[in-house]
Amino acid sequence: MRGGMIIVTWISFAAIVAAAAPRETFPLGGQEGISYVVDFTPNGKLLASGGKDGTIVLWDVAGRNEVRRLTGHEGPVYALAFAKEGACLVSVGHDKTLRVWDVKEGKSKIEPVKGLPDVVMSLAINGDVSRIATGCYNGEVQLWDNKGESKGKAQSHTGPVYALAFSPDNATLVSGGRDGLVKIWNVADAKTDGEIKIGKQTIWDIACVPETKTIAVASGNNVTLWDVGSKLQKGEFVGHLAAVRSLAIAGKTPMLATASEDGTARVWDIATKAEKAIARPNAGTLTGVALTPDLRTLAVASADESKSVRLWELKIE
Repeated sequence: MRGGMIIVTWISFAAIVAAAAPRETFPLGGQEGISYVVDFTPNGKLLASGGKDGTIVLWDVAGRNEVRRLTGHEGPVYALAFAKEGACLVSVGHDKTLRVWDVKEGKSKIEPVKGLPDVVMSLAINGDVSRIATGCYNGEVQLWDNKGESKGKAQSHTGPVYALAFSPDNATLVSGGRDGLVKIWNVADAKTDGEIKIGKQTIWDIACVPETKTIAVASGNNVTLWDVGSKLQKGEFVGHLAAVRSLAIAGKTPMLATASEDGTARVWDIATKAEKAIARPNAGTLTGVALTPDLRTLAVASADESKSVRLWELKIE
């Protein structure tokens, strides 16, 4: 580690307008070094952060304090996600393992799945928690059940797989990575159902719009919407000046949160493509983003070792 304590900061917007300036108000504590990923429980009460030091920290969002640490990974944590009810958390990372955690107990629910073919860069959990997908640096995508048993694999990409997402109906998995392709997979047999050629730039993240066949894709500076069935582009979100590294979708009226190498995190109305909020934490590259279902809290992970996890209070009209 390069040292330094992560400070979690609560930032409140006096009024949310496009390009509104954030105000930092309350520092907390944190893990050491860079954070790569953040995720909220479905009720928005807990935030998980994972990063370079190999730990996962669970934060009480309302109390703004650390609840517990999950330890076991022998290297950086590159991806994590809460399951549907928030009772368990899944994580992957540099040590080529898949781990499923009991959030309340802070312990592993199953024996860690070891010996994956390469460093694991991405994961996704389907809606009924019956399937977990992992994406590796060597381009391989694998499916697992919630007991850690393999349910199929494919050599899907010619480079690292940075993005995975299950469709709302759990029937389809989409993947993306350095090769600029979105691959569409039938979950039942782990076979491909076509692909979308986004371009030559790396795809860093993919998110599914609830109750639709639409996906948001972060590729280079661009975030675009695509229909998985027709494989046609449906829209674009314009504003970031460097690569968009992370996406999150939440809310009854779905909103899209984006985090970029340009040092900004933004919230967009998916229907209108309008920018609803912007945060400028002056923390260098932003590597992860999360949004609570009530759209009141935005979290980012960044390359700033002293303040790598930060929170904003939102008032989106």
